[in-house]
Amino acid sequence: AEYLLTGCSDNTVKLFDCRQSNDENAQYKKWLVEGEVEKVKWNPNEKYHFAVGTNGGKVYYFDSCTTEPLWSVDAHEQEITDMAFNTTTKNAFTTASVDNYLKVWNMNESACNLVHSQHCKVAKVYCLDACPENNWIVGIGGDKRKRNFVVTNLLDNEEVKKGFEVADAGMEAE
Repeated sequence: AEYLLTGCSDNTVKLFDCRQSNDENAQYKKWLVEGEVEKVKWNPNEKYHFAVGTNGGKVYYFDSCTTEPLWSVDAHEQEITDMAFNTTTKNAFTTASVDNYLKVWNMNESACNLVHSQHCKVAKVYCLDACPENNWIVGIGGDKRKRNFVVTNLLDNEEVKKGFEVADAGMEAE
C-alpha cells in the first residue's frame, strides 16, 4: 500500500493513506508521544512497524495496526537524530543523537535492551546509515569541523558480537 509516515513538532505521528490524496477530508491515523518528533523510520523487517525518536531522547516502537506503542525506551540524553534497522540481524537496531553517542539495541516486539554505546568523536551526531551489503558497517555524520564523518564496523566491538551471537567481524558470506 501507499502510506506516508510523518512526525511533527506537536508531539504527533501521523500515517496517511496516499491513495486518498485527492480527498481534502482524507483520514489519517495519529499517535501521541512525549516530546517533539525528530525522526520516524519504518522497520523494513516488519511491514507495519515503525520507530519514532523524540527531542527528549526517547524511542517509541509502534505497530501501525494498534493504538499504543509496543515499547518505549529512554535511549539518549538529547534528541534522536537518526535510527537504522539491521536487515540481516532483524533484532538489531541502532540509534544516534546529538549527545555524541551511537547506541546498538537488541529489540523485539515487546522490549528493547542496550547492547553497546559508543562515543562517536564527530561531535553532535546528525545522521547514520548502514552499508547495504553489510548492515554492521555504519556511516556516521556529525558537526565536528575537522572530523565530521566516520565509518565503523559495529562487529569490531565484543559486546555487539556477543549480544547478537555473531562469530566473525568480517563481511558476511553471500
